[in-house]
Amino acid sequence: IGCNNVGFARPLQSRRRKAKPKPVLPPKLPVAPGPLVWKPSPVPCAEVDQSLAVGAGASLNKVAQSVLQGQRVLFTQQYRDLSDVRRIVNERLKKLQQAGAQEAFERALLGSGGLEESRNIRWYSSQRRAIARRMLVPVDVEGGHVLLNGAPKIGYLKELYKHEGDKVVVLRANDVSALNVAWTHFCNGVHYPFLQHPLHPFFGVYFTPTPIDHFTLLTDWLDSNPEALSGPMAQALDLGTGCGVVSFLLRARRPGLRIVASDICPNAVYSVQ
Repeated sequence: IGCNNVGFARPLQSRRRKAKPKPVLPPKLPVAPGPLVWKPSPVPCAEVDQSLAVGAGASLNKVAQSVLQGQRVLFTQQYRDLSDVRRIVNERLKKLQQAGAQEAFERALLGSGGLEESRNIRWYSSQRRAIARRMLVPVDVEGGHVLLNGAPKIGYLKELYKHEGDKVVVLRANDVSALNVAWTHFCNGVHYPFLQHPLHPFFGVYFTPTPIDHFTLLTDWLDSNPEALSGPMAQALDLGTGCGVVSFLLRARRPGLRIVASDICPNAVYSVQ
């Protein structure tokens, strides 16, 4: 990774049940050159070099305390260590949050509270995000997996980071979590009752399976007005398409309609294509 050498664990091979087929990433995935697809940036070497390596036998309570005090930590052995440290940190923050909220509530009873409690909640939410950015995780770019035993398989890693120039890059814990969740949704698909097929949103693309009230309104309007958007010159612009729900809904209800899906996020444009 161009930084100080740190020994990383290689994921253990284990016998597992045969997994169901996963969606295949298209061969023309626009990952480079240039900012065609957004992705989390690897951690700079300067930050990696200043981090505390968390290896086998480390005291996770002490690691959590170090993170709370502003220290960056690099996990090198077990993915569970990362999960446990995040749990310990969140528990301690929750206690602090509850104590702070109680103080704010008591001040409000005395007539001097105001918005203190909501500010308290927002402050601790921002702290959780900032702390997660101090936890670092190594990634094998060539193999496309996290270099920690017990880590989940994240298919995006190889495709998104194969042009970085290094065999190993380091990502922040919250970015790894986001990639993992996004990969799960990409593989499993997002199902909408008004579409005959699931959508497979690419990483970084906005989607929401619920609520669907606004989609239902559009569907009902199209069904109630068969002449709408049905002429030979009819066109529709899906501005801010996200994962393309509106575009696919329109195509299903109006097969002859010319639809232009647009989004400021290149990941969304690629996802719909």
